[in-house]
Amino acid sequence: MYVKAQELIEKMFKDKVDKAGNPYTNHLYGVSNQGENEYEKTLGLLHDILEDTTMTSDELINLGFPKDLVKRIELLTKNKDENYDEYIKRILKSRDKIAIKVKIYDLKNNLEQHRLALLSYEKQVYFKNKYIPVLQKMEECLLS
Repeated sequence: MYVKAQELIEKMFKDKVDKAGNPYTNHLYGVSNQGENEYEKTLGLLHDILEDTTMTSDELINLGFPKDLVKRIELLTKNKDENYDEYIKRILKSRDKIAIKVKIYDLKNNLEQHRLALLSYEKQVYFKNKYIPVLQKMEECLLS
């Protein structure tokens, strides 16, 4: 499952870059590498695939990814019709511990100093102010 996810993200994110101009796959591997098992690592690799590519849930299922994994990818996908706060509330309300853990990995990767250092000071402040409170909420939710 993990190898299949690697092959898929290498194809689907081939020409995509992050906010600092680095290959977007670096972020996906950064999230994945924090996972505690193959399932979390696979979810980490695929967490942005529905939001940032043309891939659909049905296509993921047809490729053989488990339906429960695809449901978690859907949960971690910010819909076009929701703002960031609504998106975060939806994840928290789900109480899905695995999805919340992967979102924590995502936030931690976005807050890594070596990634932030590539951005302007203003963007660094913006992302810290945006992500740190959300990270705290996610961690509190895991503990409850």
